[in-house]
Amino acid sequence: MWVYKRTEAGLGTVGFYDPQGKWNTDNDYGDPESAATRVHWLNGGQAEEVISEKLAEELAEIALITSDDY
Repeated sequence: MWVYKRTEAGLGTVGFYDPQGKWNTDNDYGDPESAATRVHWLNGGQAEEVISEKLAEELAEIALITSDDY
């Protein structure tokens, strides 16, 4: 599992611990949001744009269903 940790003030480092407990670095990020986004993606999450598109589709479907009721 990929995680991020604060390694310096204002710096988040993304990486993982191997079975022996050794830290393996992916990259450093200047803010926690960027580090969290990278961790999310590395752990199998979808890119934010894909999530936004799916949300927009679902909201449009809800709007259609709701408008049929009135």
